[in-house]
Amino acid sequence: MTRKLLDRANIAAAQNWHETAANNLSAKSTNLQASHSRVENADFTRKFNNLDNGQMPYKVAQAMLARAKQWAQQLRQLMQ
Repeated sequence: MTRKLLDRANIAAAQNWHETAANNLSAKSTNLQASHSRVENADFTRKFNNLDNGQMPYKVAQAMLARAKQWAQQLRQLMQ
C-alpha cells in the first residue's frame, strides 16, 4: 500500500513538472511573439522616419496619378 502511494505521488510530481514546463514554454512563446512584433513596429517606424521630406510628396503624387489612371480606365470601360 505504501509503495502504491509513493508511486502515485511520484507520478503526480512528474505530471506537475511537465505541466509547469509546458506553461513556461507557452509564456516564452507568447513573449517572443510580442517582442518580434515590437521589433517589426520599431523597424517600420525607423524606415518611415528616414524618408526624406522630398520623397513623401513624390510618393503621394505617384499614388494619386496611378489611381487617376485607374479611374480613367474604369470610366472608359463603363462608356463602351
